[in-house]
Amino acid sequence: MSIYPLFTNKKGQTMIFYPVPKNANTSAKYFLIKHMDKESEYKTPIDLNDENAIRYLSKELPKVTNFLPSKQEFDFAVADEKAVILREPIKRFISAYANRVISDEVGQFRGHTLDQVIDRLLNGYFGDKHFKPQTWFIGTDLNYYSIIGTTENIKPFVDGINKFFEKNIKFPRVLSRSSDIKVKLNQSQINKLKNIYSKDIELYNQWQ
Repeated sequence: MSIYPLFTNKKGQTMIFYPVPKNANTSAKYFLIKHMDKESEYKTPIDLNDENAIRYLSKELPKVTNFLPSKQEFDFAVADEKAVILREPIKRFISAYANRVISDEVGQFRGHTLDQVIDRLLNGYFGDKHFKPQTWFIGTDLNYYSIIGTTENIKPFVDGINKFFEKNIKFPRVLSRSSDIKVKLNQSQINKLKNIYSKDIELYNQWQ
């Protein structure tokens, strides 16, 4: 059973955020930490949208990524508002490969080529949850959510969260070690990924 922490605003209204790996997840968690005034309780990253922010770097502090339970299979929950961030599925795969395989060299696909990762995904092996379809984390119906943004257009998400908390906080832009890594796909690889992430593509198209 998945666990979703419940945020409550001054009016007593409730909100749940459904995190998805590689969907601006660290930035979103940092954004919520700022809304909760809990920056001093976490080891805060560089925020390129707020370079003058005080940073807390103690090794004793948990990372921002530990703020909410992550990598959970979708489950229904009760709240007044439910928030989510989507990402174009092929771009999300590229980000996961650049981050997990090339930059950090961690996870079940460490040392794999693009084709090796894609073939394992085609065979149904998602040992590294960063590569799991978005629908595994957030379901298949966007009507379930009231606050929705995408990594390409984060504004509706930011506006919705700021309205809920009655604050005006900029969405953090957290520096990523893999953001400058270029990964090129050929048409065959793209076609395979469209097959693997077909439900994600349908979900993303609901938003378009």
